[in-house]
Amino acid sequence: MRACVIGGGLAGSLLAWRLAQSSGWRIDLLLGPSCRADATAASGGAVRAFESNPVQRRLAVDSMVELLSSPTLRQWADFTRVDTVCLRPGDAETDLSDVEVALPGSARLVAEAELTAMGFAGLPAGTVGVVERSAGYTSPARLRDSVLTEALSAASMRERVSVLPASASRIELSGGGAVECEVAGERRAYDVAVVAAGAWTANLLRASGLAAGGYRTKSIQFGLYPLEGWCPPIFVDEVSGLYGRPAAGGELLLGLPTQEWDVEPERATTTPTLHETAVTAAHHRFPKLGPGPA
Repeated sequence: MRACVIGGGLAGSLLAWRLAQSSGWRIDLLLGPSCRADATAASGGAVRAFESNPVQRRLAVDSMVELLSSPTLRQWADFTRVDTVCLRPGDAETDLSDVEVALPGSARLVAEAELTAMGFAGLPAGTVGVVERSAGYTSPARLRDSVLTEALSAASMRERVSVLPASASRIELSGGGAVECEVAGERRAYDVAVVAAGAWTANLLRASGLAAGGYRTKSIQFGLYPLEGWCPPIFVDEVSGLYGRPAAGGELLLGLPTQEWDVEPERATTTPTLHETAVTAAHHRFPKLGPGPA
């Protein structure tokens, strides 16, 4: 089987690595332009097993089990174990049973009083928290680079994977179920093509005359703030939308969700009022917090 994986971010690189571990696959991994800033390079990398959506939770649990059981993956990803807190409205269903089965004792539900003792404030009545002790954060960029330089460069992998600093400009479905990709002006035939191009997915599909409905690009923004003194744990506040985690050099990564949709992937956007609102929300939630300028 010949496969073309379009996109050299974390998803595309890991998929190529997975396929290469199975016999019978020959893979072309298209990295795209080396100068392109992608989500893998910018991601905050927080990882935990609990998610409110059951489907996402099953995937997260499986991912955490694999990460925690593999010293190689933890090294590649530069995994740092830090307690993580997910704040939930009191009336929300919070099922920890599948997390407990896979990672016994990792996650527990705590009430408002314990959250207050941890430094949280201004919590609506009934707020609960999911505290995970086996969670933490990774460097998605380092994991991607490690897969490219260590895993896919091994002699056994080079026979199966070609890592190409190129993009696909067009995809065409040909007869008999084959797929043709135009790569650097050359048409190449594959049994399957996987588009893992992130924010560039819709543009590639449209350029190929394929349906791009349902694919939208959203701006995600966060700030890095120097701290003096106390620092909160990794947290996701599902009540206010605020999220944050400790970062290197005594900084705090802090953000709020945006509602900026359908942005061009090459256009860097900054919304000053969003970051001002995030700092205000952080002061409200953490009175002990003293962030400096972003």
